[in-house]
Amino acid sequence: TINGGTSYNSGNIYSDTNTYQLANLEGVDANTAWASAFMNATSSMGAIHKTTNGGSTWTNMTAPGMYTNSASFTNIVSFLTPNNGMTMGDPVNGEFEIWTTSNGGTSWTQVPGANIPNAGEYGIVDLYCKQGTTNYWFGTQKGRVYRSTDAGLTWNATSLGAITSTVVELAFADANNGIIYAQGASGLEVYNTNNGGLSYNLISPTPANLGRND
Repeated sequence: TINGGTSYNSGNIYSDTNTYQLANLEGVDANTAWASAFMNATSSMGAIHKTTNGGSTWTNMTAPGMYTNSASFTNIVSFLTPNNGMTMGDPVNGEFEIWTTSNGGTSWTQVPGANIPNAGEYGIVDLYCKQGTTNYWFGTQKGRVYRSTDAGLTWNATSLGAITSTVVELAFADANNGIIYAQGASGLEVYNTNNGGLSYNLISPTPANLGRND
């Protein structure tokens, strides 16, 4: 849509829509958008694509070696600025597969495993938040939230408190104040933070009428 949702035009993201299943879609401006996807046939590996003409055509921007391992699984692609972006996939050999770009996706650099505090967990499709020009967060199925303050180059991780909880939603109003929904053993859990995710506080009892419990 280019008129605030009054009308929509549709089209294919990929030339072969049987090959990929969409993981996430993020717009940069009225003409430019990115999409990440994993392979339909194997539910693994994946690719990232870009449009610069409002979605009329899409170009595969996957870097050599990106999401080619059978253990790979693409979760997200996201840009903080038109040039600075990040894509994240599930761990390969125990290390999250995270790549960054500083030139609008023309080239990508894989983040070293030493910069990512993995803990035998995986990310979740389209579950992330960005804020400003440097901050990213994403959640896992072991009740942890990862944060980068340098556009994805290095990461830290904070536990919500229960490894049996799966993060299902996260949002930040600014670099410090955020809220997390997690699905725990006894139902929906809600957490907040005022320090950017260095620590999280369980809101108890869970606020009523949140409108979501999945």
